[in-house]
Amino acid sequence: MKQHNKPTRSIDIPLPERVPLSGDAFFVRLPTLAALERCWAEQRESRPFSAEGVGLTTGQNFLNSYEWIFAPTKAALVAALTRWEAVGIGIRWYDWKGDSNTTYTYEEHFRDYEERREKRIAEGIWTLQDEVDHLEYSPERYTGEWVLDNLPNEESMDSWFDLGFRSLIDRSMPAGEIIRIMQERTFDHWEERELFDVRLHDREGMDKEIEYWQQERLAGEDYYGKENE
Repeated sequence: MKQHNKPTRSIDIPLPERVPLSGDAFFVRLPTLAALERCWAEQRESRPFSAEGVGLTTGQNFLNSYEWIFAPTKAALVAALTRWEAVGIGIRWYDWKGDSNTTYTYEEHFRDYEERREKRIAEGIWTLQDEVDHLEYSPERYTGEWVLDNLPNEESMDSWFDLGFRSLIDRSMPAGEIIRIMQERTFDHWEERELFDVRLHDREGMDKEIEYWQQERLAGEDYYGKENE
């Protein structure tokens, strides 16, 4: 008697429920690599920025293991991840030149800066970018800067951004633009940092993340979500 093989059926992996967030972002829990792969395939073009929760025994600030946020822009991702509006993170103009209580005064900064500049010019290590910065952040232009207030866990601007943050010194800049730039720079700094409970990815970084776990799976090693399959 001739046997007829039944047609194979592709396994449709249902995606977990998504929670819409502001800025066209959304939150979702993706417990397996298959779920992550499918979600990323659907969101790669429209929401190329993501935040991935990293499990800790204590001290979670943003996301837990297997929790993700996907967003269309860096600013939207950071706003959703940090609960920017709900927390009440705000901006404030800091009048550095007029602050008589600062431990490092406006005058001291530019005195030391000029000494370093002259020394580096004499040593032949003063670059064109150094000179551009010298003109942009001159004593006439750099009298104060925009700062963030009410950061989570009472963080300061220095700890929030680390080194290399370029101060926003145009007092006439619109508030919306300042917030967008602060959020974008938060993404850029955090993407490079080793944060304890969250990793940030752009499109290229996310592609590499998934490729890494796929290679680990093929090699028979531990991989993302293996224990949930």
